[in-house]
Amino acid sequence: MLSQHAVVRMQQRGIQQHDVEVLLQYGRSVFHRGREVVSFGRRSWQALRDSQVVSPSCCDRLRHQYLVVDGSEIVTVAHRTRHFKRDRQ
Repeated sequence: MLSQHAVVRMQQRGIQQHDVEVLLQYGRSVFHRGREVVSFGRRSWQALRDSQVVSPSCCDRLRHQYLVVDGSEIVTVAHRTRHFKRDRQ
């Protein structure tokens, strides 16, 4: 499920396995440059806050994380620092 690259990036960037699971469960997916990018949009982030699965402070931390999926493998995880362009396939 996780590539070796994703495991290394999780350690470097302080992203936990639980964060990845929450992203996969509540995040929205879009395609960018041929790969699936899972992140929180406004609605999915609000759904996470309303579900109270994680604390409000954890919700704020998770809001800017994303992961890149290729097929069934998570390629990398990171913190979003700028806007992704839509309509990329």
